[in-house]
Amino acid sequence: MYKNTYIKTSIILSILIVLSTTIYAQTTIWSDSFDSPSGGALNNNAGFGWTLNTEGNSSNRWFINTPTSIGCSSSGNVLHISCSGLLCGFLGGPNEPIYNAAASNLKTASSPNISTLGQSNLTLSFEFVCEGFSGSDFGTLALSNDGGTNWTDLPGVYVGVGACSTKTITIPAQYENISNFKMRFKWQENSSSDGVDPPFSIDNIKITTPSGACTPPTVNAGTAANICSGQTANLGGSPTATGGSGNGIYTYAWTPLAGLNDATSSNPIASPTSTTTYNLVVTQGGAVCTGTGSVTVTVNPSITPTFAAINPICTGATAPTLPTTSTNGITGTWSPSTVSNTTTGTYTFTPTSNPCATTATLTVTVNSSVTPTF
Repeated sequence: MYKNTYIKTSIILSILIVLSTTIYAQTTIWSDSFDSPSGGALNNNAGFGWTLNTEGNSSNRWFINTPTSIGCSSSGNVLHISCSGLLCGFLGGPNEPIYNAAASNLKTASSPNISTLGQSNLTLSFEFVCEGFSGSDFGTLALSNDGGTNWTDLPGVYVGVGACSTKTITIPAQYENISNFKMRFKWQENSSSDGVDPPFSIDNIKITTPSGACTPPTVNAGTAANICSGQTANLGGSPTATGGSGNGIYTYAWTPLAGLNDATSSNPIASPTSTTTYNLVVTQGGAVCTGTGSVTVTVNPSITPTFAAINPICTGATAPTLPTTSTNGITGTWSPSTVSNTTTGTYTFTPTSNPCATTATLTVTVNSSVTPTF
């Protein structure tokens, strides 16, 4: 059953964490208007990378497209619930925010990974409408700090809101200074057949942080390094952090922790087993913002030069010449440099063309001459 009337007046709004008042202007670190172009002053995501409807494609599901209007500040694409099928198509689906209130399911829309590295005091805001039906058809919001493996549902539901509203939420501290923050909108319905359009519809998402609160320190995470397997690299600069308007000493936080001897040092030693990009967040005492940097350590595998075996020779025969390039393309030098034709010997090859190549040895056998006897 489809209902396109706005008769529901009760509002069960989320009791979400309310944005605290700040005297600073806001800097937008990420936003999504679901319209091109991406980037710009608001770091617009332009609708890229959202994961929709992993629960399957039933009648009602998430779409990113252009409805006539949801009554918010801008036109264009919107993230919203709609439906498919003959009757739904007649009523405007899947472009318009309408739904089949007789269905029973839930659908999620998850954002791409959002970096909050170096950011604090974050605020999430978005425009939305959501009528639905109290107790059965409503929207919720969850956050993740591990790329969507685990989710924390924020308290409250979105229901009974027929006119465009703006929701503002203070993002908890556990979602700061990470590279894989995500948000997830969920639409849930319980086949009450009493639902009211429009269902959950979202636009103009913004994540902001106070600007002008401090001057962040300048961070030098070091120079990219190429090492061989089993070797180490020194991270950070000389110095690693300078400037900033905070008071006191700098504190350092390197991630990932794997392979580091001290993740809180300005110049830790890294021993990665594979190519790794290390991210650094520097905080200065008394500051409310931080500086960030990153450096990549490329790990190259060790390689052993290979050579074809040399057949034994007889005493006094012409000595073979040792090849200066291995069969796997590594050049180098031999010690001793010439082969004896009187004594069996082992010769050591030292690579000169590949810093991750190891030494190799080759044995040349010299057999004594034999005189036939009769």
